[in-house]
Amino acid sequence: LQRKIFAECNLPSPNFFLLQAHQKAEAVPADFPFPCIVKPIDSSASRGVRRIDKRDFLEETIVFSRQNSRSGLVLVEEFITGPEFSVESLTQDGITSVVAITEKSTAGHADEFFVEERHVIPAGISSENEKAIKELVPKALKAAGVDNAASHVELKLTANGPVLVEMACRLGGDYIT
Repeated sequence: LQRKIFAECNLPSPNFFLLQAHQKAEAVPADFPFPCIVKPIDSSASRGVRRIDKRDFLEETIVFSRQNSRSGLVLVEEFITGPEFSVESLTQDGITSVVAITEKSTAGHADEFFVEERHVIPAGISSENEKAIKELVPKALKAAGVDNAASHVELKLTANGPVLVEMACRLGGDYIT
């Protein structure tokens, strides 16, 4: 649903394909870009999330992701290159205040999975990138109808600016907040 909302509102986010529980790898369009991320839509803490570089591994990765899913729905999404950040914010009465931008480091890339190993607050980014992030996050939250809530938004910073990865109405984990 987030991916659809972001696309409808022209907010930068990865290209994606949603696989229903009964669908196999051949349902993913032949021109879908690789590398890509395959992940269950209803898991957390990166369980069932894998990066793959070739279509040859798509079916086995879908099976792996489904083993970590209650619904069997799997998202195949474009892999976005760039450093990863999380943004903690509070929204009240339609006004969003960004509390912190956290620079994240992850390990496990060689094994096609991601485990957060370090967080730096405040993130060491330019004022231009900070401004771009602080402009994008409220737009994403508004598009999703988030109000009167704390939120945790994950994004990657690319050469073309920030790209939304995912968001949730919760505080950041790992004692960030």
